Amino acid sequence: MFWLLYNLFALVDGFCDALLYGGKGAESFAWNEHAPLLTRRALAVLAAVAAAVEALLAGPGEIEGVPLGLAWVLWNIPAAALSFSLFHNECYNFGRVLIREKTVARARKVFRFNYQSSTTTARWDFDGTARWVMAAAGVLWLGLGFLLHAKL
Repeated sequence: MFWLLYNLFALVDGFCDALLYGGKGAESFAWNEHAPLLTRRALAVLAAVAAAVEALLAGPGEIEGVPLGLAWVLWNIPAAALSFSLFHNECYNFGRVLIREKTVARARKVFRFNYQSSTTTARWDFDGTARWVMAAAGVLWLGLGFLLHAKL
């Protein structure tokens, strides 16, 4: 639940960044640009709530003195962090294309998945392959956590 909501946050955060860095600000779309900004805030809160709920649902017990719920949430953090770049950057890139092309239909025709900007100012800018590998590693890490939790 946390992993899913955090990556949904990553998608919306990428789109918000496209609005903020797209160069057109409030003129990017005819609709109110505050809708995705508010959605991003709500998803941040929901992801935190999901982490708390998962900690409670993990059940009683400890692993090396660490409560099972806390261990589960801590296990989820690397999985979510590894997946973030794929969801965030692809939505950011699509958002920038959508701002330029004005309609979803035209943007879908122009958009290239795994796009790599030549003008990025990001300190850590992973290419499409690295984003996919990191996301796959995150899913595998999460899956391993499920298996380990099932054995407890």
